[in-house]
Amino acid sequence: MVNSIHETPINDMAAMPLPLPRAGGRHRQGAEAGWVIASSKGAFLAPRTIPLAFPSLVHLDDAVVKAHARMRAIEGLNEATVRWTGTSYRMFRRFLIADAKYRNGFLGGELEAQMRILEAWIGWLREDGRTSVTVNNYWRGLSLVFARINRERGMVNPLIFLAAPRFSRRQARYLTRDAAERVVKFVQHHQWSSSFEQARNLAIVGLLLLAGLRRAEAVRLNFAHVSVANSTLLIVKGKGRYGGKDRTCYMTPQLRSILTSYEQQRRGLETASPSYLLTVHGDRGISAAVIRHLLQRVSEALDLPVTPHALRHTYATLLRQSGVADRISIDLMGHTSLETLQRYSHVYSGEHAAAVEKVILDIEVPSRDEHQW
Repeated sequence: MVNSIHETPINDMAAMPLPLPRAGGRHRQGAEAGWVIASSKGAFLAPRTIPLAFPSLVHLDDAVVKAHARMRAIEGLNEATVRWTGTSYRMFRRFLIADAKYRNGFLGGELEAQMRILEAWIGWLREDGRTSVTVNNYWRGLSLVFARINRERGMVNPLIFLAAPRFSRRQARYLTRDAAERVVKFVQHHQWSSSFEQARNLAIVGLLLLAGLRRAEAVRLNFAHVSVANSTLLIVKGKGRYGGKDRTCYMTPQLRSILTSYEQQRRGLETASPSYLLTVHGDRGISAAVIRHLLQRVSEALDLPVTPHALRHTYATLLRQSGVADRISIDLMGHTSLETLQRYSHVYSGEHAAAVEKVILDIEVPSRDEHQW
């Protein structure tokens, strides 16, 4: 581990001209970067930070490792979030390794140069065929890493001076009610290696489709957190800031039957694993790969885009179609806003026409026969 880094003394930075954050930047990010708004003859930003400068890429790597340690130990962030930021940094690191000019320019700590290099990185990602959503994800992940380095070392985060790459949010995939029923029936009647695997796979699909669990939530689900008797599922540290938030999901009658059948098969394994969903050998909990392979098989057999997120979107849509209030759906889905819920629930073809048929006033209107000439 590297213990020393090249730093410019704060006093030497006092008169250093630096650009203002771009329009649309968040005030909170500016505060985190160590800037103070002052006003005498006008508003300006006074620096209290040092440049993001390192003698070598190894020194930057060390700072990132420590930033990840902070995310885990101090902030308690979800491990998936830490991995995402790590992937984002690796993509940026790969770009720096590919061009010594960019690498040396970024490590040198000159802010204007760093801004140009970050924009060049965005172009590099797009040329590599990355989608606009992926580019934005990498940008946000890298910004989180540099924000932690800023907090730990007082080094300015250059990404706050640039607008994040824009992207158009695609309409997420979901299944119609008929397609969802086909998925369940396929898993029920397919010839699996054992009755346990059949019940387990049906439980996986049921948890995603009829309770809206995310893939990671299903993988981490603990047996002690499932109560068929009370029709409840306790999701511990789901998606969210500060390590994720807990929520309670409730079983539909059909999911309750599916899980009752699975638990009967599970008891026959006499396992000591605390995980709810087990491998076919029953010695440990499943991995995300088990769910991925299961849904790939279903997708190929039915020629449908069946993914964990598509099943979750379908659950949100079924809630809306069943007349469940938005405020309840938000809690069941683990969302924090109505806007997010609206992205998850969809309107099926024909629902608009069926909906307007319900608008009836108590008035006299000509009958259909009266319109015939």
